[in-house]
Amino acid sequence: MKPAPSYGRIIDGTLRLLARRGPRRLSMTDICVESGVSRGTLYRYFANREEVFEAVEASVEATLRDALRQAVAAHPDPADRAEVVLEGLAQHARSYPVVQTLVQQEPGLVRDYLQRHYDALLELVATHLDTALDDAPAVRDQLMTGRQLADVLLRLVLAHLMMPDASEGYLGANGREIFGLLTGQAQRSHGDLRMTG
Repeated sequence: MKPAPSYGRIIDGTLRLLARRGPRRLSMTDICVESGVSRGTLYRYFANREEVFEAVEASVEATLRDALRQAVAAHPDPADRAEVVLEGLAQHARSYPVVQTLVQQEPGLVRDYLQRHYDALLELVATHLDTALDDAPAVRDQLMTGRQLADVLLRLVLAHLMMPDASEGYLGANGREIFGLLTGQAQRSHGDLRMTG
């Protein structure tokens, strides 16, 4: 069942507020005003702001699943899979201004979120990497398991999102070198694999 338009407005309004203010200075009244809904409408869906934040997290996670599925469908070649998945992950994070706001203003909150959801995120990434993990030299040569490789690659992307360097791309200059060593895939210059969406 598709959520009501007012539910979507609440999620979108909360994302805009989080991007501007972070979560600490956010009230239910602020959410109502930004979303253009009445208090009654807001409380029909959510008892408190923590429930709103949980719904926002669920919405962002659902769009990430969709983004990765679409990225893989648009670039199905297994030889490109690791780059497609990791670029899709980074591109999704960049598409939400709230991510960079929270990284800068509330790094502890981002760390806590990642700790709570890391296993699910790793499973999502490993699932989409699929056979690319088995074909990677580090796995093929039994230096690590596919799950361990997925973990390293995910941590590279997250590290670059948390502490970006001046280079373009989703891994940064050093991350691209590590990516190539672990996966056996030479990194293209940023943007050679155009993501659609």
